Amino acid sequence: MTDDRPRVLIVYHHLPHYRSGVFAELERSRDVAYEFAAGTASRDGTIPTIPPTSLRRFFRLANHWLGPFLWQTGLLSVLWRERHHAVVFFGDMKYLSTWVGALLCRWRGQSVLFWAIGWHRPDAGLRKRVRLAFYRLGHKLLLYGHTGARIGTELGYPADRIAIVGNSHISSITATGTRDEIGIEDLDLLLPGVDVDVVTAVVRLTRPKRLDLVVAAAAHLGKTGRKVVVVLVGTGPERENLRRLADDLGVDLRLTGPIYEEEKLRLIYERTSVSVVPVNAGLTAVQSLSHGRPMITSDDEYHRAPESECIRPGQTGGFYVDGSAESLAEVVAEWLDRVRAEPETVAGACRHEVETRWTSSAHAAAINTAVTAALTRPECVS
Repeated sequence: MTDDRPRVLIVYHHLPHYRSGVFAELERSRDVAYEFAAGTASRDGTIPTIPPTSLRRFFRLANHWLGPFLWQTGLLSVLWRERHHAVVFFGDMKYLSTWVGALLCRWRGQSVLFWAIGWHRPDAGLRKRVRLAFYRLGHKLLLYGHTGARIGTELGYPADRIAIVGNSHISSITATGTRDEIGIEDLDLLLPGVDVDVVTAVVRLTRPKRLDLVVAAAAHLGKTGRKVVVVLVGTGPERENLRRLADDLGVDLRLTGPIYEEEKLRLIYERTSVSVVPVNAGLTAVQSLSHGRPMITSDDEYHRAPESECIRPGQTGGFYVDGSAESLAEVVAEWLDRVRAEPETVAGACRHEVETRWTSSAHAAAINTAVTAALTRPECVS
């Protein structure tokens, strides 16, 4: 049977586990035949990946890193040989082969789209000019959230060439082939009981995330007579520093290591009262809400990831004064009280937010709408 759907190639750096849901949904599209091209491992090997065999049509690329810059060997030959109707590139301006690939596609009359976070904060000088020049190579810019779109238009990028597609998070151990460090029984013993106030962060343990503020906020609450257990799910260079800080401040800190298996994540969120990532709470915010747990992060929009738009103050979480452990403690205490008083109401609001915008199906539908529009009415770059 002949497939007469237009062929669209999605070019990614690798196949991260958290994209398994949206990739699967895109492959189910009735309008477009999506295909994929990527490297087969993350840069440092720490991010589990989707097996290429789980995708119907996959082109293997070889990633060559030069500091922050990437060249994907094999990309240009795929673009030249396969003649896709449109190409959706991972929109990172440090990917040098993407510049060349986008120019090649435009020269051949193919629609070009960039799938990107976009602007976290306003650019200036050379960085501003280079990013605008890069994004202008595309007919459409697919951004995660409205803050990035607003900043981009204020810097001069055409608003009518931006589509907000949201984001989604589904990670399956069967998709990644990676095993967690801890078994379900040991995890059950490590986690606090159900009657304890638990603050959780499922995130890489790195300094920019400011997880030290979570420990400091727990210590502040302890001084007021409120015992809080902190659970950090992940690994990273700050692990031992956070452990030492917790010991110094007398905070009950539980470190589980990285967790990807859904059964274990469910157990973690069942024992969680509220999730906190002080800076750049990205997909972990969506993940937390999908399990019915509210999320707290910074009130500084430049210290928030696009996915933080799922946090609706008073409904699905809250914002603390950026950098203040005391403010974080106050907001955490407010949500601990509310979760205890109205557990079903809070959980329902969190899940409803995810279902309306942040599921894999909603994410894929938004992308597919933008792609279909680009296929039928490609815009010209001035």
